[in-house]
Amino acid sequence: MSEKRTKQCFLEVLRGVASGAGDSFSGLGMLLYKTGLFSKKHYTDLRPSFSCPGGVFLGDKKTIGFLLDIANKSNPLHDGFIFFNECGEMKKISQYFSPSPVDGIIPNECYGTRYRAAQYGSFLQGVILTGIVCSEDKKYFAFRKGRCIVL
Repeated sequence: MSEKRTKQCFLEVLRGVASGAGDSFSGLGMLLYKTGLFSKKHYTDLRPSFSCPGGVFLGDKKTIGFLLDIANKSNPLHDGFIFFNECGEMKKISQYFSPSPVDGIIPNECYGTRYRAAQYGSFLQGVILTGIVCSEDKKYFAFRKGRCIVL
């Protein structure tokens, strides 16, 4: 899959999760990265006793349902970000994602930590896109180099 198509699929997944989110939805954070360029110093596993299942890809209709299951408040993996590589394959689930603040970014005071982590994280080397779906209003956002590209 081309990088352009992978980005489109990333945005389609955000949109699909937002439209399918119900009352028990806890929110979702996603990151699309280039293998070998994205540094481990910006994240750590929140649930190391759980393995990331294989065969989950952006562009696969089953992926939206899978992510909705993960983002259910009763699922132990609902917290943190989910990482997809440049090929669109899910590689990590339930990741504590902690990018450093970036000067000059004006915060959106309507949203919290997940929004800000996605916005700051989109500046990191090796990050192609970040995205979130908010738990309260089910709006989705995607970021590239700190700029929101989807409202």
